[in-house]
Amino acid sequence: KIIETTYTSVDFAPSILKVMGVTDPNVNFQGVDFSEELLSNEKVSSKDVIRYVFDSGNNMSWAAAIMNQYRLVVSGNDVPWLFDLNQDPYEIYN
Repeated sequence: KIIETTYTSVDFAPSILKVMGVTDPNVNFQGVDFSEELLSNEKVSSKDVIRYVFDSGNNMSWAAAIMNQYRLVVSGNDVPWLFDLNQDPYEIYN
């Protein structure tokens, strides 16, 4: 199975726990539960979802938006970077 939808690390806990059958209505996670996509019969799955990632330092210096194979990085210290992750998976060429 290939999942091409963009997810972030916070999405894994609610998804894995759901697959394991672990539920607790008193516990909320920040992430998105993608267990339905994970367990679907689709061999290749790709949802049009935009994920946002931010610098976690004290002085936030960049933010990124990621959708499918594209990543846009905006920084207060540089010009915006747009990467096609299919063509440039290591984000070397802007």
